[in-house]
Amino acid sequence: MDEQVISFCTDYFFHYLLIHSPMVRLCIAEHLSGLELKTVDVINSERYPSHKDGKKYVLDITLKDHLGNLYNIEMQNGYISAAELARFQIYTMSMIDLQIQEGVQYQDMRKVHSLIIYTGNPIRN
Repeated sequence: MDEQVISFCTDYFFHYLLIHSPMVRLCIAEHLSGLELKTVDVINSERYPSHKDGKKYVLDITLKDHLGNLYNIEMQNGYISAAELARFQIYTMSMIDLQIQEGVQYQDMRKVHSLIIYTGNPIRN
């Protein structure tokens, strides 16, 4: 029988694993935060915050732990240029904006952690 293993870097498997595996979410969030966490929930598997010019940005997976910390997990299956790096920063800012929209005061802002899983060629300089 010819079996094919689906690579983690395929969008479908990446989304499926993070949406349906609480253990994987917990492991990633604990690694990024350095905290021992109880739960990490998916708050959105595709957020489309609007950009000032009307362009839509797609955040792959947005997570929130039981302490209120936010996590953005991205899969980048292509070249990363200055534009992609700027886009990742915009994603993080949109997660801060999400807290403001929920009424969180600046002094009570929770940390935002980002993980970019990059499958392309090494980035130089």
